[in-house]
Amino acid sequence: MIQTHNNVCEKILYKKDGVLTKTPKRKFATLDLAVIEAKRLNMNEKQIHKAVAYKCATCGLYHVGKNNTLITDKYLRKLKKQYV
Repeated sequence: MIQTHNNVCEKILYKKDGVLTKTPKRKFATLDLAVIEAKRLNMNEKQIHKAVAYKCATCGLYHVGKNNTLITDKYLRKLKKQYV
């Protein structure tokens, strides 16, 4: 089955007043580009949970999402050494 890139991938957000909103997810053409973006997000001091790249089953492209892994100081030092 050939996947088309026209499918809309959305993230669901709940606002403080309980209203459900949907926004389109950012799409990346390659895994490498998504990984670079995930690492950039992980270097943000306010980021608590690690951002990771994944292939989307809906559109066949790549997105960045958060998982439940906490960002450690050791991982943060490694990232800063690579990219700063």
